Amino acid sequence: MNVLPNLRLFSLLAFGLILGNGCTTTRSHPEPGVAKFASTDGARVQLIPWASHRPHEKVGEIIIEPSKGASWQEIDQELRQAAADLGAHAMYVVWDPQKRFSSVQVDPIASDQQPTFPPNSIVAVAIRFK
Repeated sequence: MNVLPNLRLFSLLAFGLILGNGCTTTRSHPEPGVAKFASTDGARVQLIPWASHRPHEKVGEIIIEPSKGASWQEIDQELRQAAADLGAHAMYVVWDPQKRFSSVQVDPIASDQQPTFPPNSIVAVAIRFK
């Protein structure tokens, strides 16, 4: 009996079920030229309403496209974990056209440009305090 074809079929079915349930897609982009940091604890990553006045550096950007049924808590947890994976201490949201977050930092210069983010996405900037 050859087990490998059965394993492949099982893997494809499991992958199909995951996609069928509507996944949340998360992409993290480290900031170019910034040193890589060890991951932090996602539960300790702060969600702040705007860029901090404390000395900090931007460590990356997170783009999340939530599935249709994703709760705010699931989105929040996904954002915090992605920021933690970049080594961030905090993050703030800069794009949320669906208004799921109460506070979104708007860059007046960037707001004049057409955003290239998907319309259902949420974009957050991950920062690390100095």
